[in-house]
Amino acid sequence: MYVLFRVDSSSEIGLGHMMRCLALAEQLVLKGAQVFFVCCSHAGSAHHLVIDNGYKAFILPGKEIATKTIIHKSWILYSEEQDANYVLSIIKELNIDVVVVDHYSLSASWERMISPFTKKLVVIDDLANRRHDCDILIDQSMVNDKEDYKSLVLREFDFIGGDNVILRSEFMHAKSWDVERKGSVCISMGGSDPFYITGSVLNIVCNFFEKNQVDKGVKVIIGSACDDDLESALYGIAYSTSVHVNILRSPSRISDILLESEFSILSCGTMVLESCSLGVPTIGISIVDDQISTAKYLAKRKAILHLEAGDIEMFLNKFLEILISCENKRASLSANALSTVDRFGSVNIARKVLSY
Repeated sequence: MYVLFRVDSSSEIGLGHMMRCLALAEQLVLKGAQVFFVCCSHAGSAHHLVIDNGYKAFILPGKEIATKTIIHKSWILYSEEQDANYVLSIIKELNIDVVVVDHYSLSASWERMISPFTKKLVVIDDLANRRHDCDILIDQSMVNDKEDYKSLVLREFDFIGGDNVILRSEFMHAKSWDVERKGSVCISMGGSDPFYITGSVLNIVCNFFEKNQVDKGVKVIIGSACDDDLESALYGIAYSTSVHVNILRSPSRISDILLESEFSILSCGTMVLESCSLGVPTIGISIVDDQISTAKYLAKRKAILHLEAGDIEMFLNKFLEILISCENKRASLSANALSTVDRFGSVNIARKVLSY
C-alpha cells in the first residue's frame, strides 16, 4: 500500500507536525506500507529528516525568510487549490492509496480535491477550528472528541483521539522514569521557539539555582529550526552563569535525555506528550494558544504543572521550588503522566489507517 504524507515544518511552524508524521510513517512501514512525503522547503524546514529516514520526499519551494506569525493560513506560499494540484500530480504518478495531511493551513477545500483520487484520506488535527472532508480524523489534542468535529467534517468519518497519541518508537519502548532519579533539569521549548522563550526560562532557572545553591546542571535541547541568534543568546547565558549548562541541538535519543533528568521544563507541544509517556515530572509551558487546551487537560489530570508563556516570570520560581524540594510531588506527577498517555497509540492508529 502506498501512503503519501502532506506536512511542513519551519522556524515558524515548528517541528511537531513533521515529527508525528515521521512517527506514524515508521509504524505504517512496519505494517508493509511504502511511504512518501510532500513538504515545502521553508526556512528552518526539517524535510531533511524525511530523507534521513529513507523516505522519498517531493519538495515544493517555500518561504526563504523565517517569519514569526501564528496566522495559520500564512504557513503556505500557495493557495489550497495550487497545493492540491501539485499533490494530485504525485498521487496520479505513484497510484497512492492513502493520503495523510497534517497541516493547519489546509482544510476541506484542499481535501475535497484530493479525496476522489485516493482510497482513503486521513487528517491529523488538534484544533477543531476548520472544515474537513476526510475518511479518518486523528485528533492529537487529547481533549476533542468526535462531537467536536461532527459539524466540521462534511461526511461520515471515523474518529481516533483521546489517549491515542502518535509517539516515536524510542518512546514506545523506553523504560519509565525512576522516581529516585537525581540529576540535571531538561529544558526545551520545541523545535523552533520563534519567540525565544528558551532564553527566558534558562535565565530564571540559572538564577534560581545560584540563589538557592542548587547543585544541578541544565540540559537545553533546541531543534534544527531554531535560528542562530537564539543559539548564540543561550550560549551567552551559559557562559555567564556558574550553573553547568549543556546546549544540545537536535540530539538523538531525546528519550534518554528526559529519563536522565530529575524533571523537565517543556513547551506543551509534541514533546510534552513524549515526556508524559515516560513519566518524567514536567513543567509544561503553553507558548502559543494552540497548545493551551492540551496543556490544561494534562494539568487537570495532574500529569504536569502548567504555565502560560505570560506567567513564566511570576510562577516558574514557585514551580521550581516545588519540584526540587518535594520528591512526593515528582512521584505523583510521574504516576499521573504515565496513566494519561498511551505509549502504543501509534500502533493503534497505523492499524486503522491501513484497514479497509
